[in-house]
Amino acid sequence: MRLGEWQIDPQDGSLRSSDNIRRLEPQLMGLLVYLVSRAGTVVSKQEIVDAVWAGAAISDETLTSSIYQVRKALGDDARRPRFIETIPKRGYRLHVPPTETTEAPMAAPRRITRRLAVAIAAALVLASAAGWWTWRGRRPTDIRSLAVLPLSSVSPNADERSLAEGLTSALITELANGTRLRVISHTSMIGYRDTTLPAVAIAAELGVDALVEGTVARKGRRVRVDVRLIDARRDAALWSQSYERDLSDALRLEAEVAAAIGVRLRAAPEDALYRPSQTTRPEEAMEAYLRGRVLLDEGAPTGAIQAQAHFEKALALEPRFAEAWAGLADSHVAMLLRGPGEPRDQAARARAAADHALALDPELAEARAAHASVLASRVVPRPSCSPQPACGPSGGWRGRPGATPPALGGPEPCSMAGHSCTLPSLNFEGG
Repeated sequence: MRLGEWQIDPQDGSLRSSDNIRRLEPQLMGLLVYLVSRAGTVVSKQEIVDAVWAGAAISDETLTSSIYQVRKALGDDARRPRFIETIPKRGYRLHVPPTETTEAPMAAPRRITRRLAVAIAAALVLASAAGWWTWRGRRPTDIRSLAVLPLSSVSPNADERSLAEGLTSALITELANGTRLRVISHTSMIGYRDTTLPAVAIAAELGVDALVEGTVARKGRRVRVDVRLIDARRDAALWSQSYERDLSDALRLEAEVAAAIGVRLRAAPEDALYRPSQTTRPEEAMEAYLRGRVLLDEGAPTGAIQAQAHFEKALALEPRFAEAWAGLADSHVAMLLRGPGEPRDQAARARAAADHALALDPELAEARAAHASVLASRVVPRPSCSPQPACGPSGGWRGRPGATPPALGGPEPCSMAGHSCTLPSLNFEGG
């Protein structure tokens, strides 16, 4: 069947135009085919769920995200729809009549022919089956590597796009640190932003077995992430879920997503993937931290300097933000390797920030990774430490609650797991 410039093939899940081929996973193809079967008619959300997801319990956010993905594949725009129109409080309507095709497009029929109806029915059966298996949560054991495609923002707002990039980076970090999977770095994935390549082609380029893709939406203080896990070798959806939290809980949200993926791929323990942070962060501090991570991952010459400013802002708002201390250490290592700045100064600051991160949370994967980065870059000047068993095993920076992190003006004592240490000062003025 043909829809506008697109020829739809439900059997192989493809959309083809004169110069492009795009593929939809079975659920999304089923959604498109169902709308085609009801062209010109307003269909409710419940009707779509019953037909495409076989009545399984899914959230409104999952349906909205699926509609967005189908629109994106068609090159459609919700604000100026060519194909799929949103009818407020009622549902959706496909307002371009489909055309049945054989070798070449035929004239648009006035009704759905028997042949077209059979194709539609077959696609809906496949979509319902995919929905049932997704709901059941299959756990393939032969997936050893994956890549996280840049999460797309459902809003054109630049700040929300930045949030989506930051959450992508956070999810990659959680998967890399908390599972036995080989995970492609965020830096390597930046070039796949807004890609139209099919999953099989992306996986072949990256040499991975699976892909994670999804969308991010923000409404006030709440953030919603819709995420899907795809077996890229078979171009088959394995699992999908929606998560919604306050922005201050963004890192915990990404930890939950990574845990769910790891468990389903049997790449992490059933009981606990790792220990996610139990502390919420001020919203503004979280935004600054996520933006700093994105700038650092992009690897631009000035990115490390800009990232450092964002991490310092996060720490000025929340001095006990261990992940931000780890990010600050990474930014100093990047500046040491790529410039600017005096190497010994960057070395001392990198080590100090990494030690702060470990002191605040000795089990934090990002803190351990930052410490390893310091050592790997041969940044090894150590603080002056003496045993102090009274500190206890948990350690922790001994600043007053709400106090600012160390500033210029001399060394500041801190406490790390059983040691009393003097660390090089870090400047947070003007950050």
